[in-house]
Amino acid sequence: MKIGVCLSAKESGRIKAAKKAGFDYVEISVSGLSDMTGKEIEEFKKTLIENNIPCEAANCFIKSENKLVGETVDYKAITEYLDRVLPKAEEIGIKTIVFGSGGARNREDDFPAYKAYNQVVLFLKEYAAPKCKNYGIEIAIEPLMREASKMIHTVEDGVQLAKDSACDNVKALADILHMYKNDDDLDNILKYDKEIIHSHISNPIGRYFPLKTDEYDYKRFINNLKAVGCKRCSIEAHTDNFELDIKPAFEVLSSLR
Repeated sequence: MKIGVCLSAKESGRIKAAKKAGFDYVEISVSGLSDMTGKEIEEFKKTLIENNIPCEAANCFIKSENKLVGETVDYKAITEYLDRVLPKAEEIGIKTIVFGSGGARNREDDFPAYKAYNQVVLFLKEYAAPKCKNYGIEIAIEPLMREASKMIHTVEDGVQLAKDSACDNVKALADILHMYKNDDDLDNILKYDKEIIHSHISNPIGRYFPLKTDEYDYKRFINNLKAVGCKRCSIEAHTDNFELDIKPAFEVLSSLR
């Protein structure tokens, strides 16, 4: 399993620190990438090359303003967004895009849940998956804590949505924080062989960098992911000192993979 860390494409110092610590790749934000100029992308690519580290994954697929559910979904705007950002993702070398995007996929309280769900299926099946496939990119559906989204909360939900999309480049993601918040047992991962292609890790009690192996049951999380063939695990967490914490965080995860 490859180990990565989430950061901003503009944080060249953190990219250098991640490589020095031993990470296999970095993960950035798609929505942030969408606003980058050609010059900024070239600078990011140069930083990756200079530090000999790839950017294999990206999160925050759809911006909150590009609503995917409700009465006023603008598929023209969504298409234009995808056509703008996916060539940039391919240029950088991104292989997996994480579809959490709670703001974009959230529904109003009075909008029927089944309609919202069907709209998300439509988005994946008719728009996102075919376009991502053209660029050799997989989509990993991220279940979110209930306070962040009104749908897709558990690993089971993510796997089911992937199956309902009926697209071979759409699978699921497991995030230890959201599993913790939603009481989704870590062993539920074991039910879904080859269905979970990406993962996020943190100390879920505060969403901090994992700095000690005994501060949470990271071993069970990583072992279960490995058992079902998950390709990558990225740290997605807060830290008060990235340069200080990045090395021990990598050592924790590296000792478990």
